[in-house]
Amino acid sequence: MPHTPVLQKTKTDQPEFIGGKLSQGAKTQLAKFDDDERQCIAGTKPMTSEKAADWCAVFDVLEPPTDMQFAQLYAGLEKGKLGEAKIATIEGRIQGKWPRLKTTFLTNMRKVADHLISAEKRKELIGCDHNIVDQSDHVDQVNFAAGKLLEANEIKPTLYWLGRQMVEVIDNGDGLPPVIATVSHARFATLLNTVVQFRKTLGETFIGVPVPSEVVSFLYNYHPLPLPELKGVSPIPFYDGTGRLIFRDGFDKQTGIMVCLGELDVARVPTGVTQDDIQKAVDILAHCFCDFEMDGMSRDSFLASALNGQNSVPPPASFLNLMGLLMEQFIRPMIDGPVMPHLISKTSPGAGGGLLVQAVQEIVMGKPDTRPLARSEDEKRKAVLSTLLRGTSMIAWDNVTGSVDSPVLASLFTEPYFTDRGLGGNVEHSPRVTCSFVMVGNRPLLSGELQRRMSLIELKPQTANPEKRTGFLFPNLMQHIRTNRGQIVWALLVLVRHWLQQGRPSPKHAPVIGSYESYTEVVGGIIEAASPNWTSWQGNRNALAEIASDGDDLEIVELLEVWHTDGEVEISTTDLAKLAENHQVTLPVKTILGEPFAYNVRSLGKYLAQFSGRLFKLASGATVEFGKSTLKGKSNYPWVLACKEAA
Repeated sequence: MPHTPVLQKTKTDQPEFIGGKLSQGAKTQLAKFDDDERQCIAGTKPMTSEKAADWCAVFDVLEPPTDMQFAQLYAGLEKGKLGEAKIATIEGRIQGKWPRLKTTFLTNMRKVADHLISAEKRKELIGCDHNIVDQSDHVDQVNFAAGKLLEANEIKPTLYWLGRQMVEVIDNGDGLPPVIATVSHARFATLLNTVVQFRKTLGETFIGVPVPSEVVSFLYNYHPLPLPELKGVSPIPFYDGTGRLIFRDGFDKQTGIMVCLGELDVARVPTGVTQDDIQKAVDILAHCFCDFEMDGMSRDSFLASALNGQNSVPPPASFLNLMGLLMEQFIRPMIDGPVMPHLISKTSPGAGGGLLVQAVQEIVMGKPDTRPLARSEDEKRKAVLSTLLRGTSMIAWDNVTGSVDSPVLASLFTEPYFTDRGLGGNVEHSPRVTCSFVMVGNRPLLSGELQRRMSLIELKPQTANPEKRTGFLFPNLMQHIRTNRGQIVWALLVLVRHWLQQGRPSPKHAPVIGSYESYTEVVGGIIEAASPNWTSWQGNRNALAEIASDGDDLEIVELLEVWHTDGEVEISTTDLAKLAENHQVTLPVKTILGEPFAYNVRSLGKYLAQFSGRLFKLASGATVEFGKSTLKGKSNYPWVLACKEAA
C-alpha cells in the first residue's frame, strides 16, 4: 500500500546536477540546457567516424553548430565508442574549421555529454527507488526510507507512538508478561536498516551502505510519522467498547492494544450464553477462591451463598468486589473513566492476602508481580511512571503498613493520565492510566482521600493461627490456577458475554461512588447479571470506613460531641479552646505553657478551618454541619454547629 510522502518536494529541493562530479565550466554549460534538451542529448544515437565527418561538413564556416548540437555530437561519439584517437581527429577538424573555438569549450561539452549519458544509465538502474546516497537528495531519501519503514510496519507492526515516545513491545520470555520499551536512537537505526537498503555508486554499479544518519535522525524525531498509537499491552483476551471480543495475538488497530496471549489456551466463548454456561462459570470462580474466608465466611457457607442463586443470603461483598478486580482488564475499554483501586485488608498475618493478590495476577497477567509501596511521594511518582510506561496491566503493593496518605496515589486513582518527568531527564511523560491497582496489608489505615476511592476485600480468618490452617480445597492454589488458567479466563469472559446478551443492564443494588460512575455501571451490572443473589457488590463500604480510616477526623468529632452536648449554637475559637481544655480533648494543635490541653488559640483556629463546611455524624445519631457564622460576633466570626437531620 503506497504511503503519502513524509516531505513534499519544492523547486529548491530538486538537485541541479545528477550524476558524477563536474568542473565549474562544465556545470556552467550544463545549466544552459533545460530538462527537455538534456533528455534529447542523452538520447542521441551512436555515431560512426563517417557520420561525424559528415556532421562537420554540414555546417558553414561562418555559422558554427550551436551548443546543443556540439553536446549531441559528443554524446553520439561517446555512444559510438570511437576511441580517443578518432575523437581527437574529429576535434582537430572542428578547430580547423572554427579556429575561434577554445579547447576548454570542447572539453566541457564532452564532459556534459558524458555526464548526461551516465546519469541516464544510473536513472535506469535506480528506477523509482531514491536510495542512492550520492544521487538522491534529502527529501527523496527521507520519503524512500519512510515508505519502506511504514510498509514493513503495516505488515507486521513493530514501532508505535506512546504519546510522543517511539516504543516497541518486548517479549520478556520465561512466561513473563510483555512490556513496552522506549526505542532509542541507536535501536531505531538498527530497526530501520533491517527494512531499508541504501546504495552508493561504484563506477556503473552500486554497493550497499547504511541508512544515512541524517535520514535516521529526521525520522526518529519526526512525530507526525504515521506509526500506530499504542494504548496498552494485554496478556488476556478482552472486550472492546462495542462488545467485540479480541481473542487473537497481534495489534488491534481499533483499540490500539497489542494482544500477547503467549501459551494461554481459552475455549471458545459461546455466542449465545446459556444458564448452564453461567452456572459453570460461577462454579469455577467460586471454588477457586472459596478458602480465603472473605468477610469471615467459611467455605461451606460461602459456596452455599455463591452457587445458589435462589439463596436469600448473598455471597460476601468482598468476594464480589474480588470478581470486579478480576474482571477489570477483560472489559477495560468498556469503562469510560478510572477503575477503583482495591484494598485487600487482613485482620491478622497469615490470612492469605499475599497469596490472593498473586492468584489474581496469575490469572490476569500470567505472572505475579508485587512490589513494596515507596515511602516518599517523589519515590512513588518515579515508581508509578516507570511502571505505567512499561504497559503493565496491574500494579500491586504488598505488605502495606501504617497510615497511608498520598496525593500522588489519590490523583493516580482518578485521572486518565499520569504526568511526570522521566528519570535522568527533563522530558515530561503522560502515559494513559488503564491498569488495575491493589494494596495488601494488615489493616493499613488510609487517608480520607484514598479511603473513599477504595474497594474493600477483607480477609477475616476464624482461627487464631491462620497460617497453620489445613484442609484446603486446592492445597497448591497457584499450581491449580496455572493449570486451569484458560478455564478461569473463560468463566470471566462468559459472565461478560452474558451481561452483553442481556442488553447491558444497570446494577440495581450498587451504591453511588463518586468518580467511578462508568465503573459502577459496567462492573456492577456484569456482577448482578451473573446470579439473582449477587447483590452485595460494594456492600461493605461502611466496613471500609471503620477498618481503614486513619483517624484524621476522630479528634474533631470528639470536640464536636462535647460542644453539641454542651448546647451552645455559636462559639468563638477562644471558647472552643477552653471547652477542649476543660474536657481534656486531645487535638493535633500547639499548646502553651507546656500544658497538654492548653491549646494555642491561633493554632486551633487554623486546625478548625480545614473542617469548615463539612458534615459529621455524631454518636447520638445526629448529623451536624460545622462552619462559621456569616454574622460577626464580639471579636470575630464565631463557629456554628447546625443540626442537619435528627437521629
